[in-house]
Amino acid sequence: MLNQLVMEQHWRSCNLSDCRVSQCIAVRIDAMTYQSTILPTAIPDRHPPELVLTRPLVEVCDLTGPVGQVPTVEQVCLELYAGEVLGILGGAHAGKSALLHVLALEDPPTTGRYVLNIPGYRDLNLFALDQRLQEEVRFYEIGLVHQYPQQGLDMQRTSGEHITEQLRLAGEQHADAQLAAAYATLALVEFPLDQINELPARLPLELQRRVQLAQALTLRPTLLLLDEPTSGLDLLARVRLLDTLRRLHHTLHTATIITSQNLGVLRLLADRLVVLQRGSMVEQGLVDQILEDPQHPYTQQLVLARL
Repeated sequence: MLNQLVMEQHWRSCNLSDCRVSQCIAVRIDAMTYQSTILPTAIPDRHPPELVLTRPLVEVCDLTGPVGQVPTVEQVCLELYAGEVLGILGGAHAGKSALLHVLALEDPPTTGRYVLNIPGYRDLNLFALDQRLQEEVRFYEIGLVHQYPQQGLDMQRTSGEHITEQLRLAGEQHADAQLAAAYATLALVEFPLDQINELPARLPLELQRRVQLAQALTLRPTLLLLDEPTSGLDLLARVRLLDTLRRLHHTLHTATIITSQNLGVLRLLADRLVVLQRGSMVEQGLVDQILEDPQHPYTQQLVLARL
């Protein structure tokens, strides 16, 4: 039984001139009571609207791409503030997954500007960085949960090894610290700890998604990307995962972009919505504004189809 596990490292700092990166993860968990220790039993309603005076954490301008793939997105412009959840709504082939893969720096765009306003990268176009620096940004600052777990997980590596490998690559060489963090991070996403040594290929889809989520959050990224996180799940599994996602956001306040065709998912999790139709933005605004009073015919069609 794991009790009072603590893992501490110095908080990360990145210097683009010499690329020295040190990574900090501070996690404390009581394995017997992690739900009440880390995750609150009640989640308050969203904060009332406030005047925002800071720059967006994420700025995307005139994004077109990815190169040589279908579907693509065309001239997409996005802003995301710290602690905000932005929902991307659209039907099949709207370009939602293509957009997230470009933002995760997995696929190159045709054109566009992508800025992450954090120390070391502020005002830099991430698309213009060389491959090594893009890999560094993707590893430390961006977490992606794929719609299809096979794209994000090694099905022949145990659930715990997905976490320990992240830490090893980040510079943590002590096996005890790696294992402690693996337990803590998997517990954070409410993964059953008695299955930490199980292969994802033998797990149900819900738990595969939780392993992906833990892997994405291991290094506490600046930006979390969730691609259709509830698709393919039955009703009970969907409710459980949505509850986890709400609690995680209330706890970690990670800036998040989530794609979904499910209006209920976006109403529950997102603060603002962007509507994509065949890769182009057709409407954007507050969640309630879009879902209760859609203006564009395509948005009206999506809303009416789910009433």
